[in-house]
Amino acid sequence: SKTRRKRVQAKEFVSLSRLDALQEIKAYLANPYDLSDTLIISNADGGAGYAKKDFDEIVGYCRQHEHFL
Repeated sequence: SKTRRKRVQAKEFVSLSRLDALQEIKAYLANPYDLSDTLIISNADGGAGYAKKDFDEIVGYCRQHEHFL
């Protein structure tokens, strides 16, 4: 909203292994959320491991996924 100035219920994923962190993120999104009717918007700088296909794998099944560089 226009009045909210801080993150609410933020979740961080930290690991020395990129693959372990990705698995943790995918498991987290798959369990409490039904994304089947959700538009997901993601962005990255295009570095290795941060392409649209990587984010597609993370979000799993959703109504629509838009990715920006």
